[in-house]
Amino acid sequence: MCLILSHQKSRAFANGAIVNICRGGLLIETDGDFIHGDRLTIMNPGGLCINGVCIESDVHGTVRWGLNTKPLSMGRYCYGVELDELLAHRHFGDKQDESRTDDTHGNDAAPAMR
Repeated sequence: MCLILSHQKSRAFANGAIVNICRGGLLIETDGDFIHGDRLTIMNPGGLCINGVCIESDVHGTVRWGLNTKPLSMGRYCYGVELDELLAHRHFGDKQDESRTDDTHGNDAAPAMR
């Protein structure tokens, strides 16, 4: 759950939920009525990580699209929000290292040809 502040509507807060995140944007669900181009601040009370992308504090962005939808959890509308700054991508555990090719571990040798 998060609070969404519209910069266009004076002191207009809406409850919402972050459905998905990527480094450059969010998918939010809310009952708040926003339009394309609205500037928003998404206030996240605690850290949220989805697929290694984390929101650790408030983020600012612009509504790029919206649609009416059946509520998933928090509201009637879904919005795509482009963030002003890219979010950090976190690597968790050693499994990230296992997926790297040999040259990322300092081995400069070319892979064997078949």
